[in-house]
Amino acid sequence: MSANSTADELFSNLGPGDKVAIVSRFKNNLQPYVTALEGKGLRVRVIEDQSAVQDFCFLQSVRKELVGAKMSTFVAWAGFLGNMERIRLYAVNSTWTQKRGAGFFKHYQSSQKELQKRLSFETYQQ
Repeated sequence: MSANSTADELFSNLGPGDKVAIVSRFKNNLQPYVTALEGKGLRVRVIEDQSAVQDFCFLQSVRKELVGAKMSTFVAWAGFLGNMERIRLYAVNSTWTQKRGAGFFKHYQSSQKELQKRLSFETYQQ
């Protein structure tokens, strides 16, 4: 998603003063996202210079809400193993995701009621 779409749609539930921490392996492309999120009054920090294990532990330790791309098993597993209030996995509605249809999130089925309650799947337009 573009930086503005990310701020306006993906994080529309947040208000001025709310905190967002960004963990990404694409650190050279983050400034537009930081700028867009700060433009909405959010307090943004980029987590950098950590190992992959440290990033995973950071994501797993989130308390309120973990938001990440559905394609990232890294984010998904951090959510499954963590204890945050909400896990939001998203996808962008593209030709690739349309080919997979309604079953795009199907392999994330769980019989664990507590996990089902915390986990949500979202699809956004490009």
